Amino acid sequence: GIGAVLEPSPSGNLQVTRLVPGGPAQMQGGINVGDMLTMVDGVDVRGMDLAKVAPLIRGSVGTQVTLAVMRLGSNETTPVMLTRQPTAKITGPSFADTPTRDDYGYSNNR
Repeated sequence: GIGAVLEPSPSGNLQVTRLVPGGPAQMQGGINVGDMLTMVDGVDVRGMDLAKVAPLIRGSVGTQVTLAVMRLGSNETTPVMLTRQPTAKITGPSFADTPTRDDYGYSNNR
């Protein structure tokens, strides 16, 4: 995964609310808490819910994903390329990394 926790913002877009320590988003840079996700590999994800965006972000370890984010207070998007890595297992809000409980990065919201 990319090691970022995403949650819907009041505007309906997905916002980065936490970076997983040691994950690609933190270690490779370019993603900050508060960023709004606008594109994943060329697909406009504004207004999409996490269940539809997460599969676009997920991928095989070692492969790259290109995101576009909008910084707080900016109207311009910034492209960010990350190499997917296994991420530490965390609990908490929606986590767009892996689909099953056996994989790293899954969050059980129950």
